[in-house]
Amino acid sequence: MVRHLLITLLFTFLVVSTYSQDKDEQSLFTQATKSLKLFVVKKPLNTSKIDSSDSTFYGDYLLHSSNQTVDKKVFIEIINNSLHADTTDWKDEELPSSILIKDSLSLVDKNYVLKKFGTPQHKLPRLYRKAVKQFNKRISERRYYKMSRPVYDNAHEYAVVNISNNYYGGMLLMFKKEGNTWKELGIIDVWRW
Repeated sequence: MVRHLLITLLFTFLVVSTYSQDKDEQSLFTQATKSLKLFVVKKPLNTSKIDSSDSTFYGDYLLHSSNQTVDKKVFIEIINNSLHADTTDWKDEELPSSILIKDSLSLVDKNYVLKKFGTPQHKLPRLYRKAVKQFNKRISERRYYKMSRPVYDNAHEYAVVNISNNYYGGMLLMFKKEGNTWKELGIIDVWRW
């Protein structure tokens, strides 16, 4: 009886903690995608832009761009953790406001977009119809984004996300966890093509 109760309590704890962790991570994805446009490459960026020789630079850049300070130790932990970053493909549930594309040359399937954003009457909103039509028509003028999965410090209180696009450049964004939500602290690096 006691053993059964302990197993039930352990299972309940695991389910609740996993749900909480997923909800917290989804909060981070939502914050990170605020700066993205509609089309996002399904394969996440690797975090090669996070460089171990730049830990002081990142802190200085954050201070000057956002008037925020973060301990150098946090940057070093994030840099070390970036060597083993998650690169599994993005899922629609993780980026609910984005159209996931396979690569820069693939066409967007209207049925996929209809399934993701369609109304109950099975009509695709005009914004999406127009965007998909233009994306499929003008390969050389396509505008899309790539985003890495978050890289965390050891305590999971800070995270860095690499966001890049095909026509301008990219940036490293830093976030801090506050309660169950993530707050954008600011940019720690930026580059142009």
